[in-house]
This record gives sequence, C-alpha cells and structure tokens, in this order.
Amino acid sequence: YDLSSTSENNLVIGEMVRIEQSACPTCLLPYPPLTKESFFLVANNQFKLRLYNASTAMCRQTVLGPAYGDPVQQMLTLPQPVVRNEEGEQLERYMAFITHDKVGVTVMPMSGNPYHYMATIAHRDR
Repeated sequence: YDLSSTSENNLVIGEMVRIEQSACPTCLLPYPPLTKESFFLVANNQFKLRLYNASTAMCRQTVLGPAYGDPVQQMLTLPQPVVRNEEGEQLERYMAFITHDKVGVTVMPMSGNPYHYMATIAHRDR
C-alpha cells in the first residue's frame, strides 16, 4: 500500500502482484519466524495452502490444505512458549483455522499430510 498518498477514505494500492491463476485466495497469514526468511501463507478456494516469500512474492511451497467441505476462510497462529532445538532453531507452532462451519488446528511447518489437521463442527445450527 502507498500510505503516504492514502487519505482517510481512500486507501491507495502501491503495487498489485498476481499470485494465483485460477484459484481465489481466501485468507492470508504472516508465517511465524520458523526460518531466516520472511514468508506469508495464503489459503485458496481449491483447498491449497501456499507459502510465499514476502520479499520476492515467489511461491516456495504448495501443500494440501484442510478439506472439510469448505475452504479455509480465516487463519491464526496460536501463541505458545518458544521451544528450540540444540541449534537454537524454533521447532513447531500451531495454527488455528476456520471454514464455513468448522474450527480446526494444524501443526506448522505445513506438510500437507491430511492427518496433521483436526477440525470439529462449530456452527450454531448443527
């Protein structure tokens, strides 16, 4: 965004980058600092999670996202105490996600393994 040219009711976009060809991105999450590079995680309507480099906008990883009937609509990194290995690298984090009627949790870094996702129905009408 071009914040210097932005006014109260007019948000000016500085640069647009196309990151998908056929899918529609549904949500974005700044990836926690598990590595030395900065990334952001994008979920799309084709049940995929893509990891993009924050500085170059290049896709680094594509994995199968949670497939519970609807695509992911919101994602959130869960706060937790930092656990590090012998080299001082942070080991793993957890991410919560929401679909249309389910709330779930998965382990980060993303592997695409469907057994690493867990969700439960969280809809007031069901």
